[in-house]
Amino acid sequence: MTVLSFRTSQLGFHQGHFLAKGGQGKVYTVPNALPGLAGSFVYKEYLPAVPVDADALESVVGFLGTLGPGERTFLDNRSAWPVALVADGGRPLGFLMRRVPDEFRITVGNQTRTQGMEFLLNDDAYLRSIGIHLDNRLRLQLLRDLAQITALLHREQAAIGDLSPKNVLFTLDGTPRCLLIDCDSMRVHGRSAVEPVDTPDWEVPAGESRATPYSDAYKFGLIAARLFDGDQSRVDYRALGAVSPDLAALARRSVESAPAGRPDLVSWFGPLDAALAVTPSAPVPSPVPAAPPQPQFQPPPAPPARRSPVGWVVAASVALVLLFAGIGKLASSGGTSADVPASTSTTIPYEAPADPTTDPTTEPTTDEPTTDDGAVDVDTTQVDGDPGADEVAAMFGAFYGAINARDYDTALSYYDPATKAVDVHSTTERARWKKVMATTQESGVTLTALTDTDRYTEATVAFSSHQDAGYGPTSDPDQTCTDWTVTYWLTHNGGHYRILKAPSKGVSSSAC
Repeated sequence: MTVLSFRTSQLGFHQGHFLAKGGQGKVYTVPNALPGLAGSFVYKEYLPAVPVDADALESVVGFLGTLGPGERTFLDNRSAWPVALVADGGRPLGFLMRRVPDEFRITVGNQTRTQGMEFLLNDDAYLRSIGIHLDNRLRLQLLRDLAQITALLHREQAAIGDLSPKNVLFTLDGTPRCLLIDCDSMRVHGRSAVEPVDTPDWEVPAGESRATPYSDAYKFGLIAARLFDGDQSRVDYRALGAVSPDLAALARRSVESAPAGRPDLVSWFGPLDAALAVTPSAPVPSPVPAAPPQPQFQPPPAPPARRSPVGWVVAASVALVLLFAGIGKLASSGGTSADVPASTSTTIPYEAPADPTTDPTTEPTTDEPTTDDGAVDVDTTQVDGDPGADEVAAMFGAFYGAINARDYDTALSYYDPATKAVDVHSTTERARWKKVMATTQESGVTLTALTDTDRYTEATVAFSSHQDAGYGPTSDPDQTCTDWTVTYWLTHNGGHYRILKAPSKGVSSSAC
């Protein structure tokens, strides 16, 4: 098995080619042409603290070369597979992979990003709002393609491991098909180059091994159920059963059986083909033209309403926290929040951004929002020495500062477009968010912990909020001064940190 290997000096990249950072490494575009390779490539450089099995990584890079021509071509078109090692002095530093093709990208708002299947785990109204037409036939075609990819890998002694919508990109252009990313974390011939991980809400049952055909079968069942249910995290087989009882039965066996009782991926082929044979394409709905605005009488503003027991929101920045935690809800769709990328069970805009560790398609941007008013200094003394502390602190300082300065559009720009706190593309939801945020001021912001995971950067922040009565924490809505400790999940696409989520278990509060 011959494996291509390059030194970093041959790649020609510099900091201007930086694309993204995740828990395992950084990703850069590769500007130089390289001998033996044709096309556009990106370089994933592992962080020094990440343990890498050099022999296993070499096995992953050489894997496609061990396949027959048909299988090799198929997987080459269905994955961003590592194609070459990058090493200096015999020490593996990372690998090269093909740049994700344009048809697997989507533009949401003003950001272009990889088009992960998590976009599809939402209701039809949200899908229409971002320009995606998805019917049951398209869902079946994507599942059929993913089943074929996974079955082929299993036959060739490889397991995906982190099989989740964040690592499965899709395109509906032409023939619907999928593309796997984060392939270096797969287990090939029983070995993994890096420690396998699970995406939140897609974990294997407690006590089970990651990255096995059994774990892939379990997660494929979850994908099948959630793709038809339009939800990020719950498990409900009814929507899939309405299309095909046989597929719903397969999904239930995959999710609820012990590992040995789960159907293999080949078992899905027949029921998927049968369902496709009787499921027609739905017509693409015509866009409805917006009605011209009509002048309306505007009554004087009413005083702020006190929050009901089911909760509207809490103090400004904590509105984000509790919305993510499922306590309040700014998005208009019903259900529970998922989250991301993704985690309760509401049908709200998708969660997570593409994996910042391996997303090779997010281009650097220079439109980093800034604010000079209401500035907030963030104390970083508890995380001195962390290389990301200053950048994270600058983001939180600008975010809280914008809230204090009542510059709410700038504050909203610090949310990842995939956030579930507020539909940042909806004028109505932005207005509702701003109304709640107008009740609070934040102070004493301290960054107390900073940890890179494989998916996100976890940042713990302590601060005090002063809010109007009626907007305090759930335990005491009339509380007007609250000390908070919040652990946020941050994404780092395009070279900038953005707020994605604050899981409920990462939120605590007490009266000042």
